[in-house]
Amino acid sequence: LREFGGGHLMDALEHFNSIGGFLYQTGESDRAAEAYGRAAALAAAGGDLSSEIGARFWEGCSLHGSGRLREALAAMAPMLAARGAALDQPDYYRLVTRYLRAMVELPAERASIEAALDETERELAARGMRAWRSRTLLARARLALSTGEWARGLTFALQARAARRDDPHGCTWSSHFWLIAQFAIWTGDLAEADRLFRTWREIEQGIPAQRIFVPLLRSTRLRREGRAPEALALAREAHAAAQSVREYAAHICSAIELARVLLALGEPNNAAPYVRAALRFRRSEVGEHAFVVRTLLADAWLARARASAGLPGWDVEFHCASEAKALAPSRAAPRAFRRGRSDPHGALLRAERAYAAVRPLAARLDALYATELRAWQLADRAESVAKTREQIG
Repeated sequence: LREFGGGHLMDALEHFNSIGGFLYQTGESDRAAEAYGRAAALAAAGGDLSSEIGARFWEGCSLHGSGRLREALAAMAPMLAARGAALDQPDYYRLVTRYLRAMVELPAERASIEAALDETERELAARGMRAWRSRTLLARARLALSTGEWARGLTFALQARAARRDDPHGCTWSSHFWLIAQFAIWTGDLAEADRLFRTWREIEQGIPAQRIFVPLLRSTRLRREGRAPEALALAREAHAAAQSVREYAAHICSAIELARVLLALGEPNNAAPYVRAALRFRRSEVGEHAFVVRTLLADAWLARARASAGLPGWDVEFHCASEAKALAPSRAAPRAFRRGRSDPHGALLRAERAYAAVRPLAARLDALYATELRAWQLADRAESVAKTREQIG
């Protein structure tokens, strides 16, 4: 405050909001959260509720972007008390829906999430603000992605994109394209996924989400057809782009995708550095990420068993083989991978143990989401283990 002459509260508030905005746009989520936190404190000290809501929203977004979900919820929670007076304010609407999205990803219990979404939509309709539904619809689509209800989720995602055209306070278009592309891939509508990628590349050019997640999802789409050799360059492009930002999701998702491509190619040694990078997030506050990362470790041991036995690569997500591509061997294999690396039976046993270790987390997440998605995914992996054991002999 001394920089602004002590009493110029609004100047200081604008200063920290501007710094936060710049840092957020450049992917510096942790530092953006600190700047917005200072802005929120200044607004609270000045009794400016509207500015405090705005700053708390962006602080929550920044913390969320850093994977610090509990801190994000704690930052936004005090503002929920202003619901009755502030729901018609754009920043409050955005804060509430961002809070709900964080609940989806943590996750909270599905019933409580859906009840909160229902209540928010009723209140918006009662105030004549039905057009402000794109963010609640997007949250419903995100929930469906985590429950495995892909057809239902696609319906919500398409409704959200349509509503976004009339909602001046909606999420970025990239948020919509990311979800719709995921649903298109998982439902097997690959032509629609390709069309989405072409459209996505024409909008919001240059922003981190576009530079990272377009090639990442194009890689996933190619793996869906067993085309891992073609996916490799795209996965590497996404991973390289992610290194230029400090956004949590960019780092974990790009590491996982590159690891999956290399494992599908039967290259566990080359996948190892990216498996290890992903494992840094094994205690992620995003429940789905913690599950995926721990499952990835087991998938890597399965790939190790197959490679040691001279079997071709196998994509455990999409149940397809890919023709191996000649790659330079990696020197960065984790120490655990170096032990018994020529013993396919030992690697297969480690895979089984790693899958078993994931089951308690899978059960907890399935209970919260009221689904059996992760139980099904692990059962699917068990079939791949059994098939591999049969092939090894």
